[in-house]
Amino acid sequence: MKTMIKKFLKKPHTHWQSYKNLFQITVFKYLVTWFAIVPFFALLLKNMPQEFKIDILHTKIEYSFNFGLPFSWQLLWFSSLSFVIAYVLYLIFCPSFIRKYNSFKDYIAMMHSPRWVIWESKNIFNKKMDVDKFYKRISTKKYVEEIDLSSFESLKKEYNENKKEDSEEFKDFGVIIEEKQTKLYFKYNNKAFGLGMPIIINNNEDEVQTRIVEKELYWEVFGRYSASFPKIRMTILGLLSLSTILFIIVLVQNIYNGFLLLLN
Repeated sequence: MKTMIKKFLKKPHTHWQSYKNLFQITVFKYLVTWFAIVPFFALLLKNMPQEFKIDILHTKIEYSFNFGLPFSWQLLWFSSLSFVIAYVLYLIFCPSFIRKYNSFKDYIAMMHSPRWVIWESKNIFNKKMDVDKFYKRISTKKYVEEIDLSSFESLKKEYNENKKEDSEEFKDFGVIIEEKQTKLYFKYNNKAFGLGMPIIINNNEDEVQTRIVEKELYWEVFGRYSASFPKIRMTILGLLSLSTILFIIVLVQNIYNGFLLLLN
C-alpha cells in the first residue's frame, strides 16, 4: 500500500504546482465565501419559520413565502469546510518558490542574475529537499566539479572566520561570492563539490551556456520543491476529493428540486 501511495504521489497532478492552479480558479473561491457566510445566516434565520403568509393591504389575498433551499446547505458548508482546510494547508506547506514561480518564464521575468539560482540551489540543501536526487541530477548533467576535501575545509574555515554577523555559518555547504561566479560548495558522500554560476569559459562568461544551465538548475530546484511534503499533499488531495463529492451531491439536489418546481 505504501509503495502504491508513493507511486501515486510522484505523478505531476499531485504536485504543488497543480494545487496552485486549482486554488486560483475563481469559482472555487466562492466555497470560501460560503464557508464564511453560512454560519451567520443560519444563526439569523434559526428561529424563523420556514413558511409564513402575508395579507396584502387587508385584501384577504395571502401570499406564502418559503425560506427553504433546494439543496442541503449543511452539505455545501461541509464541502466548503473541506476546501478551506485544504487551502490553509496549501498556504502553510506549499514552498514559496512554487507559489512565486509557475514557470521558468516567470523566473526570468523577475530579472534575476544568473547567480541567483545558486542561492535557490543552496536552499535545497538547507531545507533538505531530496538532496540525493538533486545531487544525482546536477552531477549527471556535469554541472558540478569535484574539489579536494582539504580545499573545501580551507574555504569553509576562511569563510566562517570572515563572515558577517547576519551570514549563515558554512557547515557542510555554503555559498561564496567570487569575482566571476557565485559558487555553492557542498559535501556529499565524503566528497566535496562546487556548483557555480554564471558559466565561465576561457575566463569569460558564456551567455548561451549560462542561460541553458540556469534553466536546467531552475527546473531541478522546482522539481525538488514540487514533490515535497508528500503526506500533506495526500491530505490536501483527500480533502479536495471530499469537497468535490459533497459539491456534486448538492448540485444534483439543486437540479432535481429545480425540475420538480418547474413541473409543479
